[in-house]
Amino acid sequence: MTGSPTIQLNLAGSQILQKSQLISHTAATLLDLTGITGAPQKLLILNIDTANPVTVALDSGMSNKTDVIPAGDFILISPFAATRYLEATTADVNIEIWAAGT
Repeated sequence: MTGSPTIQLNLAGSQILQKSQLISHTAATLLDLTGITGAPQKLLILNIDTANPVTVALDSGMSNKTDVIPAGDFILISPFAATRYLEATTADVNIEIWAAGT
């Protein structure tokens, strides 16, 4: 098999969120879930950068790390129960966020 997989999601409604967010490499960035009603039950974060990983933590000081998203990879959080902060490693990174509420 050759080539790259393609992910396509079609989401709509007040319980659904699909957006991009720029993640800083110099300070923690609060994951922006503005636009979804309530806490999401499923959250997918895709790192669309080709070189830089993104670290995920529960605090703005990035001391309580939960995940590292390699370049071009994603994480799925289910259920989503806490605020998340993200920080890129060596350069700012764009991520894609997909969230589904209850």
